[in-house]
Amino acid sequence: MKDIKKKSSFLADYVKDVIDKKYRTRSLAAEDLGIDESVLSRICSGKRPGVSESIVEGICEKLGLDKAEGVLRLFLTKHSKIRQFFTNPRKPILFRILLPDSNDKTINPEKISKTHTPVPLVSSEALDGFISLKQRAAEHALIPKNWLQEGHNAQCTRVKGDSMAPTLPDGSIVAIDFDSRTVQNGSIFLLKWKKKVVIRRTVFQDSYLLFCPDNV
Repeated sequence: MKDIKKKSSFLADYVKDVIDKKYRTRSLAAEDLGIDESVLSRICSGKRPGVSESIVEGICEKLGLDKAEGVLRLFLTKHSKIRQFFTNPRKPILFRILLPDSNDKTINPEKISKTHTPVPLVSSEALDGFISLKQRAAEHALIPKNWLQEGHNAQCTRVKGDSMAPTLPDGSIVAIDFDSRTVQNGSIFLLKWKKKVVIRRTVFQDSYLLFCPDNV
């Protein structure tokens, strides 16, 4: 989507200047566009136009504008709360590569799209199994595709504290598969405990399942 300036409305910003350059009067413009002049006036003034997507598509087609962008701008004109996600400057997305072995540097940049997949890297507080618009990740980690089963939902986060050291030192990046829930002895799990997200190792002891830190 092209750069959107905050003027009267997204739709008005898109069509008004083109209409004024192409037609001598709004009356002639409305007649050629096949809409009522009062509707055209509302569109150009930035008010909620109260028109359908098909009308906007017809206007854009007559003006030589992209119909898909016109419909999107109509949507954003009607729904002001969603505009912030299209008007805020987009920050560059950062990527980090997760390797099974930190000493293994054998990554082929030309084939990385075939061997790795991007996973959102979020704070532990945002780990809900999904990413909402407000929690959109600005940073991603590239993890080997063979770490995840196809269709599984995954996120990455940074380890806080030394409870899992030396296996996972403070600041380590871990990938979490939210669809993998098979408990195995000695495996590492992320769980919510007393409203906090923690990472622990599972230990079978007698008839109990324990979640233990590694630094004990």
